[in-house]
Amino acid sequence: MESTQVRNAEVSEIRYGSQEIEKYYRQSQVDYRLLWSFHRSHSLHYGFWSESTRNLSEALERENGVLARMAGIHSQDVVLDAGCGVGGSAIYLAENLGCRVRGVSLCDHQLQRARRLVRTKQVEHLVDFEHGDYHVLTHPDESFSVIWCIESFCHSWNKSLFLREAFRLLKPGGILIIADGFEANKALDESESKLMRSWLDGWAVPDLLSPSEMQSRALHAGFGQMDFRDVTSSVQRSSRKLYNYATLFSPAARIASFLGLRRATLNGNLRAARDQYLALRANLWQYGVFRAWK
Repeated sequence: MESTQVRNAEVSEIRYGSQEIEKYYRQSQVDYRLLWSFHRSHSLHYGFWSESTRNLSEALERENGVLARMAGIHSQDVVLDAGCGVGGSAIYLAENLGCRVRGVSLCDHQLQRARRLVRTKQVEHLVDFEHGDYHVLTHPDESFSVIWCIESFCHSWNKSLFLREAFRLLKPGGILIIADGFEANKALDESESKLMRSWLDGWAVPDLLSPSEMQSRALHAGFGQMDFRDVTSSVQRSSRKLYNYATLFSPAARIASFLGLRRATLNGNLRAARDQYLALRANLWQYGVFRAWK
């Protein structure tokens, strides 16, 4: 049985809707620019580290490469980047694999940056972007061969609806690939639930699914073959890096807040950077890659 009575009928529905998520990313962009190699990687993700990975920028690019191979993307594919952020992954796929990519985001400020980057990289013939809600898009059935979703599925306030929409949009034989945080397959006590909620609220995340919940939802959406891979070890360095940032900057943030110079959203963002690591260390969540084929 899914936890919390099927997530209270799929979050009842909306703890964090499109407006709250857009507000979070708009108001917290200053933190991402300062702390997360934003100007080099054009990504907001954890990235995948290996023993030979030298820095965060390389880890972020490596994540794109690993996921592209897991999805089997080639030049003939048409990819939907659902929750595309500032376009880093979409542009990576176009530049390295020659496929066509349509990115969709709730955030106009991210799309403005993404479009400038596309022009700079001269991949306008392969990549374009739209403002929209990935739960309900206007594209015809079977428009895409791949749906790519890096750390944006967590923001869905109706994950079953997103999965049904992904199934509708995929061509027969197409693949949905999601890289994101997933709840541990265990019941949490009160203190553990409080820590998870502190993290998720700070990043405007309604909830996480466990791998078993994910598979159940995907099955009901129509998907048949699917798999899940725990890749937590690949993101642990980034998780610790976020914790270190939060520890270092929290005193200054408290002073800035007292002086009215820092928004509550930014304080929540910093708190979440701390708590995600504490929750990961306590094995309350894992980072995984979920794949499902139509």
